Amino acid sequence: MSTTQSFSKNERMSSKKLISSLFQQGKKKRFQQVRLIYTLTALPADVPLQILISVPKKSIPKASDRNKIKRRMREAFRRQKSELIEILGRADKQLAIAVVYTDMRVRPYRTILDNLNVVIAHLIDEYGEKGDSN
Repeated sequence: MSTTQSFSKNERMSSKKLISSLFQQGKKKRFQQVRLIYTLTALPADVPLQILISVPKKSIPKASDRNKIKRRMREAFRRQKSELIEILGRADKQLAIAVVYTDMRVRPYRTILDNLNVVIAHLIDEYGEKGDSN
């Protein structure tokens, strides 16, 4: 499978039906500065995973800061997703992911990168070796 470091439009979750079912039925896990919501599902696009990145207005009031955090999160995810995509591709699974920023301050890129690295490592552990039996 191709492991390009792109973040195509097909990898962004935009289906309202999929988003609502993800938030209602997905597994939830809290990490240091992000909350992860994920579930195995059939995605509308032919991609192994789709992601939704959210920064609540309640925690970060300024739109420019919310956009900065979302850009940093997208970039961190883009750089680290290749191993997760390979595992999902080999297992022929499709994963829907929502990452919600829960910190009250704008963090530097390095901190966001480390947090998303932990999130992706958790997903790899969940759907890696032991997840192949599903």
